[in-house]
Amino acid sequence: MRVEVPAEVSAAIPICDTTGTCVGEKKLLNIAHRAQQNGYYCGPATGVMVALKLGKKTSNSGGLSLNQTNMAGSGYMRTAANQVTEFWGGLRTVGLNRWLRGTDTGYYSQVGTPTTGEFRSALLFNIDDNHPMGVSTVEFRGTASYNGHNTSLDDVGHWIVADGYSQFRDVTHFKDPATSVWPATTVASFTKKTNSFVTQWGKYNGFSA
Repeated sequence: MRVEVPAEVSAAIPICDTTGTCVGEKKLLNIAHRAQQNGYYCGPATGVMVALKLGKKTSNSGGLSLNQTNMAGSGYMRTAANQVTEFWGGLRTVGLNRWLRGTDTGYYSQVGTPTTGEFRSALLFNIDDNHPMGVSTVEFRGTASYNGHNTSLDDVGHWIVADGYSQFRDVTHFKDPATSVWPATTVASFTKKTNSFVTQWGKYNGFSA
């Protein structure tokens, strides 16, 4: 006997292949990790990780070789001059677009103070499109860190890369360049529950996607 499934129910049923992997359940880009070269090069380090994944080993604006020093330079993220890649000035996003396309605007744009829903939507779009996502986080002094950062002395503003999701985006996969800053406690790759991550660390600045 054939049983009709209502359209709204059918749309909610995951489409799975013969291996049991379902559409939208899990995708990992597994990008190459890079440790930041100094205490404030998290922005350039994450930019290098993204550019490597996208095959841009030379810049589309100036033809420079891909490394953190060049990514941090005055023509890109300006991190060397400012000694920070702060989120609200947009310099990481502009610098990365210049590297990838030679223009200030391009694939990447910023979303500030995101909701969990905005983060999840951007995560799905970017990862399914094979583009890692830059995430600017804030860890407040004396509070818990998401990956072994030392918050005992001051607030920590930091760039990391989201390079995958699992459990239908309930879990986000990250690469963290701070392994050179806190080598005893920080790991290169880690995962967090998406909702709690955005609520606790990801909503104060935002993401570049």
